[in-house]
Amino acid sequence: MNPYAVIFLLALLYFVTLLYFWVAGRRGRQSVSKARRQYLNLKQQVNPHFLFNSLNVLDGLVLKGEKEEASRYIHQLSGVYRYMLKTEGQQLTSLKEELSFLRMYTDLLHVRFPEGFITEFNIPYEDYDMQVIPCSLQLLVENAVKHNAVLAGNPLTVTVYSDGYSVYVTNNIVPKKSTSPSHGVGLEYLRKQYWDICRREIEVFKGTDQFRVRLPLLTYNTAYIT
Repeated sequence: MNPYAVIFLLALLYFVTLLYFWVAGRRGRQSVSKARRQYLNLKQQVNPHFLFNSLNVLDGLVLKGEKEEASRYIHQLSGVYRYMLKTEGQQLTSLKEELSFLRMYTDLLHVRFPEGFITEFNIPYEDYDMQVIPCSLQLLVENAVKHNAVLAGNPLTVTVYSDGYSVYVTNNIVPKKSTSPSHGVGLEYLRKQYWDICRREIEVFKGTDQFRVRLPLLTYNTAYIT
C-alpha cells in the first residue's frame, strides 16, 4: 500500500474514532456518574491530540523512507486504539492488560523522542491480575511528557512499579524553558473516578526533583461496579 494512502486511512480513523466517542458519550450520558462522564470527556480530548502527534511522526518516517519502521509504528498505533476502543465501556481492566497497552504507547513515544526519554517497568507477576482504571497509567505518562522537557543531555525518566497494594508512576522533573499553566484537570478527574469506583484516594507527590502518583490496585470485590 502507498505510504500516503496509509496516512490518509489513519486520518480517516481519527474522524471515525471521534464519531464513535461522540455516539458512545450520548448513549451513556444518562447512565454514568458525573465523574465518569468527565473522565470519558478527558479521554476524548487526549485521543485526538495523541493521534495528531502520531501522524506527524509517521509522516516523518515515510518521508525518510523508513518503511519497516513506519509499518511497525502503524501496527503499534492500531494496537493502542484497539485497546482504547475495547475498554471504552469498562470501569476496570487488569494491570496486565493496562501494562501491555502502556508499553505500546511508550514505544510510540520512543519513536517520537529517540533521545531523552527513558521508561522503566518493575511490576511483579503476582500483581498482573489486579485491576486499574483503563488508560489511567497512560494518562500519567502523557502528563509527564506534557509538563517536562525531553532532552538528550538530561533525559526524562518515567518509572512504573507496584507493591501489591498500589501502582506508582514516577518521573524526574525536567523544567521546560517556557511552560503553560497546569490546571491538574487529568489528575482531578482520575481522583474522582477512583473515589466513585472504590471510595479510595489516589496520592500525588511533587518534590523539587521528582513527581509521583500512586493509584490503588483494586479487585472486583473492592470496587463499586455499575
